[in-house]
Amino acid sequence: MRKTTVVICSMIIAAGLVAAAISLFMGGIRLFPLTFAVVAVLAFVLGLPLYLAARSAGKVKLMTAALAGFVVGAAIPAFLVLIGPAADSASVGGTATVVGGTYTVAGWLNNLGMVLAFGAAGAIGGAVFWAVVRG
Repeated sequence: MRKTTVVICSMIIAAGLVAAAISLFMGGIRLFPLTFAVVAVLAFVLGLPLYLAARSAGKVKLMTAALAGFVVGAAIPAFLVLIGPAADSASVGGTATVVGGTYTVAGWLNNLGMVLAFGAAGAIGGAVFWAVVRG
């Protein structure tokens, strides 16, 4: 039991490092500690229960781990997008993304890209987690 706990915790840390490294590439070294902390908490709170459920169902496979990682990675950005914009107006590169407190089509596409990027980072983390658990 102790070995299993140590292995699972080390895999979560490895998966978190992968996702944090991707964020580091996207945002700079100053974001690494915060990104790693957030990813590690999300992996523990959301990812570990998903892994334990998949393991008890006998469905621990690469695609399952990557899909679960995608869901974990995309969950928070998707939630933030769905609660709505905090500003009355916003733009990215001169293109309006929020007008009158509502997302424009460009805003929704920009948000979709962000959610997919975080989901992809999570999927990579889930795949690394699977590879380490598999041995």
